[in-house]
Amino acid sequence: MVNIKLCVFFLIVGLCSTVDGSCFMQKTTDCIYKGIIIKDKANYQSIKECINCSCSGGLLQCCSIGMHISSASTDCKVVPDGPCSEKAVLITDETQPCPGGFSMTGR
Repeated sequence: MVNIKLCVFFLIVGLCSTVDGSCFMQKTTDCIYKGIIIKDKANYQSIKECINCSCSGGLLQCCSIGMHISSASTDCKVVPDGPCSEKAVLITDETQPCPGGFSMTGR
């Protein structure tokens, strides 16, 4: 009876299936990110979320992509530079890069 209860529990969480009334464990090496299945040894990138993920042996590692400007000189402003990056430009002429310097960090 205990084995049947354990099997039902594992079936609910998706860790085993029944074959001829018995249970067995299924080891998965794929990963899941927000409902998306990422195959083992595969990558997933979302420009919308500015994130890059890789799956290895069922372990998911995600890192942000792009750069964020944390500070710029007072004569400059920060504008988008693609979906995951920013750039510092002159306030008076946005076609010109910021000459005064700026600090960047990862997203």
